[in-house]
Amino acid sequence: MSTEIKLPLVDVRKACSACALGSFCRNQTKEKRFRTGEILIKANSVLSNIIIIKQGAAKSHQFLATGKEQIINFYLPGEPIGFNAISDRLHPHTVSALIDTTVCEISFQHLLSQISYDPHLQLLLFQVAKNFPSLEFDYHYSAAVSTAQRLATFFIHLANRLNQSNIPYPFDLPMKQQDIANFLGTTPETISRLMAIFQKEKLIGFTKKKVSFIDVDGLQLV
Repeated sequence: MSTEIKLPLVDVRKACSACALGSFCRNQTKEKRFRTGEILIKANSVLSNIIIIKQGAAKSHQFLATGKEQIINFYLPGEPIGFNAISDRLHPHTVSALIDTTVCEISFQHLLSQISYDPHLQLLLFQVAKNFPSLEFDYHYSAAVSTAQRLATFFIHLANRLNQSNIPYPFDLPMKQQDIANFLGTTPETISRLMAIFQKEKLIGFTKKKVSFIDVDGLQLV
């Protein structure tokens, strides 16, 4: 896109240092910009590129038979999108921009061509898969766990990912409370109430969509 858009999440000068493939992708990528709500990847589209969030944030989601949206995952700066499509070569979910977002695209075929004779790249891709676990729905977010514990786990995972991507506080939370509620299988009102409790107990610092701190040790006791 030629239109300049506001990209509040992560200083552009620090964006590449947060990139999961930063040591490999220089001069190998194509940059694209998306406005809030625009689709980065369509479900069932063929895997042609690995996408890295440079600035902004995105969500993967699907629509149930009832027409209701179900959020599967969130992506932050430095995190790759597309590795879950490698086995079938098809993207399983739609990915949309949560806020105005810039991404870097790396040709998947180019990656494959380099892997065979670049042991460093093989190790790098293994580390990417290991060090950037998704927030995809698992037992920790299931109905068998209390909503407070689910939200605590969400913020613990968020803190770990901010640390891995070298994203400093204060951090602009890119997802709305209704997005978090959708992901955790609860209501926005419940998320709002629990976040107020977490703030009161100094487990998180949150003001005007900015997260100033996350007490991981304290949240583990919820």
